[in-house]
Amino acid sequence: MASVIQDLQPFRWKVFQVLFVEDENDASTSDTIQDQRKRDARALLISQEQFEVFCEKHRHLEAFVPEPNDLMVSSYLILDEYLCFLDKGGGRERQSRSILDVGVADALEEINFDKEAFVKRGGLYAWSKEVNEEGCGTAESKELEW
Repeated sequence: MASVIQDLQPFRWKVFQVLFVEDENDASTSDTIQDQRKRDARALLISQEQFEVFCEKHRHLEAFVPEPNDLMVSSYLILDEYLCFLDKGGGRERQSRSILDVGVADALEEINFDKEAFVKRGGLYAWSKEVNEEGCGTAESKELEW
């Protein structure tokens, strides 16, 4: 796999350990067809040790960004189609109230967002609309500053 990644030369290659989230990817059954999950991640789960072995084999690649479950679980801010934050930590997905109803600050109080894990997993990096010669956005841009 390393040779393929080297040929593709991505700016970032994020490698996620499969995260099992109850009521999201557990193929849980329900009384209604609409509520039944079609995804079942159990067959794709790997141990921490297996993930670390994979990471060691690919760590030499410059674009490699590993994300084990312990870093990933609460380090993303995810909004659903109703503009509710989703919290995938704690084994079961939780949902905040909509930011349209309560505002961003109050909705964030209803979920667990781990800012330290966000930084540790490499969530902060230079964003840009500009494209360099290789096709990756790497130039600084004042328009995209937070």
